[in-house]
This record gives sequence, C-alpha cells and structure tokens, in this order.
Amino acid sequence: MLKQIQVVLLTTGLVLLVGCSSGVTNSEEEVTSAKTGSQNDGYRCDKVRVTGSRLPSKRCTTRAQREAEEQLAEAFMKSGTHSGSSSN
Repeated sequence: MLKQIQVVLLTTGLVLLVGCSSGVTNSEEEVTSAKTGSQNDGYRCDKVRVTGSRLPSKRCTTRAQREAEEQLAEAFMKSGTHSGSSSN
C-alpha cells in the first residue's frame, strides 16, 4: 500500500514538472516570434508581475497602446483626484 502511494506521488510530481517546463518554453518562443515578426508597429511582449501572484504574466502591446496608457497615467496624476492625495 505504501509503495502504491509513493508511485502515485512520484508520477503526479513528474507530470506537474513536465507541464510547467513545457509552458515556459512555449511562451519564450511566442515572445521571440512576436519581437521578430512585427517590429514595424512596435509590438512587444513583456513579463509583468501581477499583484497577489508570484508567477509573472505575459503582456503584449503595440507602441500606440503603450503611448495611450502613458498619457492616461500622466493625466490621472495631474488631475489630483486619485486616492491617497492630501490637500494639506
């Protein structure tokens, strides 16, 4: 009985390790192909850390999307309506 439990645990661990390692390789290939495939429009993929998670997430954007986000962030900061600001 103990031997069967050990086999099941080892098999489960092996499946998890193989599944995790294959996902990393695929995303790295996708990022590489995205960078080389369409450099004219500024398409770029970055690994970003999501709050509350230790695993990085892949985020792909165009140059226009990044510039729009930057302008929105600047307008937000200039408006002074974000939480945490004090009027003292």
